[in-house]
Amino acid sequence: MWVEDLALLGEGETLAAAMLKDEIPLRENGARLVSTVVERVSGVFCARLPVRSRGVGKRLIVVAPGATQSLGRYLAVSLLLADLVHREGSRVAEGERGPLVRGDLLLVTQRIRRCAELLRALRVGSLALSDYWQMEVLSKYSPSPRGTRPRVYVANPGWKPPSGGTRAFGCVIIDATHPRTAAHLEELLEHPTVRSARAQVVIVPPWEEGRLAALREAEGTDHGCWAWDPAAVSAVAGRLSAESEPVEGGSVPAEPPERTIHVWEDEPVNEALLRAHEVLAGAVRVGGVGAWVPALREGWSIYHRLRQLAVPLIQAEEQRRLTYGTVTLARRLALLEEDRPTAAGRLGAYLDVSWPVLIRALKDAYDLLIRRSEPVKFWAAASLIEGHLEGRVRGSYGGLLRVVAPTEHEGNLLASLLGEVVDGWSEALQDGLVSLSTARGEPRLIAEGERAETVLLGYRTGENRYLDVYPGVPVHVLAYPYEAVIDAANQGRAHAPIERLQDDGVRSAMLREMAPPSGREPARPAGSNGRTTLRDAPFSPRARIVRRAEGGGKTRLVRPAEPDAVEALDLGDLSTDQFSWADETVVGVPSRSASPGEPRTPDARLVEVLDEEGERVVYGERHLVDVYYPATERFDRTAANDLRPGMLVVALVDDRYDDLFQRLVEAMRDERGLEVPLILDLWRRAKQAALAKHGGNRRRLYRELAGRGLSVNYEAVAGYYASGANEALAPDRYEDFELLARASAMYADTGGMRLAFAGIQAERRARRRWGRRLHGVLRRLAGGANYEAALESADALGTPVEEVVAAVSLREVRAVRRLDDGPPDAARGRSSKDQPTLF
Repeated sequence: MWVEDLALLGEGETLAAAMLKDEIPLRENGARLVSTVVERVSGVFCARLPVRSRGVGKRLIVVAPGATQSLGRYLAVSLLLADLVHREGSRVAEGERGPLVRGDLLLVTQRIRRCAELLRALRVGSLALSDYWQMEVLSKYSPSPRGTRPRVYVANPGWKPPSGGTRAFGCVIIDATHPRTAAHLEELLEHPTVRSARAQVVIVPPWEEGRLAALREAEGTDHGCWAWDPAAVSAVAGRLSAESEPVEGGSVPAEPPERTIHVWEDEPVNEALLRAHEVLAGAVRVGGVGAWVPALREGWSIYHRLRQLAVPLIQAEEQRRLTYGTVTLARRLALLEEDRPTAAGRLGAYLDVSWPVLIRALKDAYDLLIRRSEPVKFWAAASLIEGHLEGRVRGSYGGLLRVVAPTEHEGNLLASLLGEVVDGWSEALQDGLVSLSTARGEPRLIAEGERAETVLLGYRTGENRYLDVYPGVPVHVLAYPYEAVIDAANQGRAHAPIERLQDDGVRSAMLREMAPPSGREPARPAGSNGRTTLRDAPFSPRARIVRRAEGGGKTRLVRPAEPDAVEALDLGDLSTDQFSWADETVVGVPSRSASPGEPRTPDARLVEVLDEEGERVVYGERHLVDVYYPATERFDRTAANDLRPGMLVVALVDDRYDDLFQRLVEAMRDERGLEVPLILDLWRRAKQAALAKHGGNRRRLYRELAGRGLSVNYEAVAGYYASGANEALAPDRYEDFELLARASAMYADTGGMRLAFAGIQAERRARRRWGRRLHGVLRRLAGGANYEAALESADALGTPVEEVVAAVSLREVRAVRRLDDGPPDAARGRSSKDQPTLF
């Protein structure tokens, strides 16, 4: 079997054997670099890739469920180490001596700061790798390369490598386990300097077959594909590791954690949503994803929002209208009915007949849910969480339970309402036993290694369904009866690609391809034609699906009319990291004379911004953009509609819709202790809970607090609910903080409030400190300084500021055009021909 073939690589005095046995003294700042067996085996594959290229581009695809971004870093280290050893020549075959990385090495990752720190500090024994390779962050502001010494570039995925010049990338490693990197993967691999690299390594999560096939079928590139499913990890650990050695993702359980489908009955809602699903899935089946029309995307979005609703719809709609200024589902339904789609061929004929059926089904579901005091999934969530806290549901992974809501807005409302019905809810939030995330936030948390027992408010959509593949944690799905059937079908289709990669013959063939010359021939797998069946090799079973009928009655599982009437897995291709079905559409901001909390005027117009680098980006008219004013050296957030030619936009190249300030807050995570993230998350939800108790109206909340002795004015209270850099975070005085905290009913006692206030004060000081340094770096970049010089002069190298600046580009606005004729072909991001519209 392949496990024996792999064990042969660990024999003898070869480089591969030394790497697998962890015999090479890699040190970072004097401490030995700790690695997992997954990292070391992948490192051997990576080190062999340039040797086996034979003049043809060789691509290694590593499929890694639940992988963190440490794997990409270790593969870069492995390549540099192998290059060093092959140059020296004593532990490699005679025909393989000489440099491996012929050119520069490019590592594309989200964790710029950690990678740069590691590569700058890493030593092999007494040799510093930086003595042989120059380590740089690839940026618009990087200085032009001088000299002949090869470079190791660490790059944010949004950066386009330079096309001109005499330098070329000999090897490229792209860690696409983070959603932001995955959104740019296709563009990166098509870039000439990446495509021409002799060795390409791509680390991806367990995507559906279509996306994996696109990676395998690159023109002019030979490929190999390796999957790190749990059984493979366990088998390798058993053969190569000591018992105390770390394993990627933690210990591998003998049996996978269960996937429990909690089926709750609401027959009228179930029937309406099933009708909507069958029309939408039928459109995908008839026309295919390639025949996509914008209205279908909006139909899927509304449908997903309704089926995952776990808060009173009337309250959610009022908060969209009054508090957040986003388009209500009722308005979106009305627009969808007006925007009857047109399409050619079979899809057009299908939609002519089925579109009225879809509108009627979505309206029926909406009307039913708006009349419910609470949807059934609210009580489903409350029951499950209460059971978890009482110990009826035995948690693992530190006891943390993560509830995934569609959006931050609905998550805040759900947190507030659960506090009224779940005993111990406030204490659980304070102690970190329960947390809430969103459909957009969950994949990012998992990419950072933050796994937890998970509660889903419905089956995952195509863009996130890879998270269902060997999650390593118990998963609870709150489902209507028809969703339980669809979820089972989705699991089979999601797991099929990685299960095919577990064939023993496939793995053994790759090991033979990657093996260094030796006197021993790897064992051929038994069976006809040298192949085995899946049962002969280590094989990872899927999570056992357990269905539970909840709510005290019998539940009838309703099967869709068509056996394959499920959402296409590759529907996720239609959702980029810039736009998701779970996004809210901002429709306006209050006028200068209006008070926060008063109704907004719906306005969904869009503007197109063209910068001097030729990139076009379409924003909602009221989307706030970071702008730098060189004359006054000030930064401000300006509505897209107010941008003018000559303005200097501070863009984040990996996501043009991200907030610069929030990206800095995200980058500060490594500076915080374990308690601060919990404190901040609870406080954010506590503020929203206090506001929700006053109908989402800030002025009503202010009057209530002022009557109890609040010492600040209304504008200060409104600032607690501002966004980005304008957010005041919390009151400065503890007495005012306690008033607002008590109004939320989210804190169990005074001790918890004092602990929260101290943590928030520390966070406020840290944000100010790093914010000043970030502004200092940006001012220097605008003044013409290069990347490293700007960071050094602001004392920001190796800080959270470096993480942010690696993604920053200052773009001068060339033109701004209002798209008055309706939504363009590009609702958000990319070019108009590639992206669906909002409606």
